[in-house]
Amino acid sequence: MQDRKWVGKWICASECPMDEAPLMHRTAYIPEIRPNARIFISGVGFYVLYINGRRVGDELLQPAFSAYDQTVYYNVYDAAPYLQMGENQIEVLLGNGWFNEQYPNSWGYENVKWKSVPQLIFEMEMDGENILWSDGRWKWSPSQVTYNSLRSGETCDRTRTIGPMQPVTIAHGPGGCLKRQMIPPIRLREEIRPVQVMKGPGGSVYDFGVNLSGNAEICVSGKPGEKVTLQYSERIFPNGELDLESNAQFVHGPRFQKDEYVLAGDGKETWHSELGYNGFRYVEVSGNIQVHSVIGRCFHTDIQAAGEIACDYAPVLDIHRAVRRSTLTNFHHIPTDCPHREKNGWTGDAHLSCEQALFNFDMKAVYLKWLDDIVDSQRPNGAIACIVPPGVFGYNWGTGATWDYALFEIPWQLYRFTKDTEVLRRYIVPMERYLSFLEAMGENDIFRDGLGDWCPPKEAVICPTGMLVTAYAAACFEGYGKAAAVLGDTEKAAQAEKRAEQIRRALIETWPEEEAKGQTALALYLFFHLSKNPERITQRLVDEIAQDGGHLLCGILGTRMIFDVLTENGHFDTAWKIAMAEGYPGYRNMLSRSGGTLGERWDGSYSLNHHMFSPIGAWFYRALGGIEITEAGFEKVRIHPHMPEEIGFFSAWHASPLGKIQVSWNRERVDILLPGDCRGLVCLRDGETEIQGAASFLRSQFA
Repeated sequence: MQDRKWVGKWICASECPMDEAPLMHRTAYIPEIRPNARIFISGVGFYVLYINGRRVGDELLQPAFSAYDQTVYYNVYDAAPYLQMGENQIEVLLGNGWFNEQYPNSWGYENVKWKSVPQLIFEMEMDGENILWSDGRWKWSPSQVTYNSLRSGETCDRTRTIGPMQPVTIAHGPGGCLKRQMIPPIRLREEIRPVQVMKGPGGSVYDFGVNLSGNAEICVSGKPGEKVTLQYSERIFPNGELDLESNAQFVHGPRFQKDEYVLAGDGKETWHSELGYNGFRYVEVSGNIQVHSVIGRCFHTDIQAAGEIACDYAPVLDIHRAVRRSTLTNFHHIPTDCPHREKNGWTGDAHLSCEQALFNFDMKAVYLKWLDDIVDSQRPNGAIACIVPPGVFGYNWGTGATWDYALFEIPWQLYRFTKDTEVLRRYIVPMERYLSFLEAMGENDIFRDGLGDWCPPKEAVICPTGMLVTAYAAACFEGYGKAAAVLGDTEKAAQAEKRAEQIRRALIETWPEEEAKGQTALALYLFFHLSKNPERITQRLVDEIAQDGGHLLCGILGTRMIFDVLTENGHFDTAWKIAMAEGYPGYRNMLSRSGGTLGERWDGSYSLNHHMFSPIGAWFYRALGGIEITEAGFEKVRIHPHMPEEIGFFSAWHASPLGKIQVSWNRERVDILLPGDCRGLVCLRDGETEIQGAASFLRSQFA
């Protein structure tokens, strides 16, 4: 249901060419500025609001992306600082964004059912009274943005005059219910100056030293009509040419991640694009102009920190920072897989990274919004899409329990971190509907529809996809059962656990543990507690890792499991060895190929900014920091830090609902700080001891 009654109507510039961004106009006479002057606005795909020539707010790419035929978000602004008594000029620039994708791509967003020309709904009220709203009295004109496309870029022509004004058209609207946007907006978070400038075949190439998501701001001068081209890429060839193909291959339009600016010719001109974003490390700037500066602008959803790690061992810090950077630069209203090639909300990537994200950041609001997107995508038979919000693509490839598990894992992790039972209540019915669909996909309690251990190194022994999908199918039932138990429905909880156990037995019979081969398959038996002899399976896994040269030979699902199962089964030393391994494949080698982010593949091919290999970030908090949640909301924690010799100092903190939890250690002492209502169980060499508040121990007291 819509959360307020709207007087304003959806309006559009129906005659505006599809590539261009129309500028909507309204002149309003306001005799006095009364208290509580507020604006309610939604403009899809993206909008930029100006009042009396001033840009309103510092938020970017508003409103949040959603399945527009189900939900449309609006924003609220304080209008008083921008208004003046008398005549006021209201202008809204409307971009295509996700709403009006023009060019073919591999995910079919050019054919989505909500697609239409950009549209606006607007209201202004003072002291609770509507004084201005969108209707047929508004006008529109062509703007100076002559081209805008989410994945292709933007062109701004400063020689173009604004006008003439034309009547707007009353529009059908996107179709979804209007809801106030409650998640943090996208904001500028970093301004980065280039670390070097190189000559490339097409112009000067600016290297910002790190992978980022956003755009570049240029300050240039030149003759009227001269064009500056900004081509973005995260890769470069030795001759200085940008490597575009690895990320542009799925976008079939006339260009990819390219901005253009046509100069007015009136001295120094500063510009950056407004209606899209790019994933990049390098920007090639070309044109017959003088360049005064090029600054990288990194922006993403303004998620606040909820935890941090400090350490004197550089490889740990490098991986930790890459985990955080990959997470943030892949959050633009939704958790995307990468900020350049796709920008898609893959469910598998999101559930694999959610625990580390919750340790590192305040994720509750953004996850609830995206879980609502999943529910909006759910079909009547219970199926959900593998990319959310989905385009045409998303229901018939890449789905299956391994990816769909996001509907169960993310609510459960939110509950563990917050003890908010309403999170589980909010999604328990969609979980039930999904399980009904999942049942129809199994045969003899075996499930084969879905993706397996995605992006393993080529040397890996591949775990059977059906084995992984079946394990996650059981986990979906188990996850539902745990949620039902918390909500007090013991009957449904018992039924779900019984069903999960039936599926687990079928898996064991189909893929006996004696025949399991490869790191992922062995880790699976331990992670899902399937083994009758976990000590033997653990030793087989340790032996196999040794045979593999101490390297991790897993895709994203195996990587999620392997550090935890080794640590929990008494082999932290092996987990530490593969986490810190030098050479290929491994995290340190992966980081040597990227710009401070995690890659999509261990060999450095394809994207250099993916977060799907980020579960190691949670392992740092749990294994090195030793912080394990044993009662939801951190009401009780188990403290068992592991302290490898390479590290002289380590500290991890997390802002729990009860207060700050911190574990710090050096070569002599371990210091623990718990908030007053948190009970801690510290695991020492001679047994366990309970603490509350602050406590300090000798390092020698720990095993």
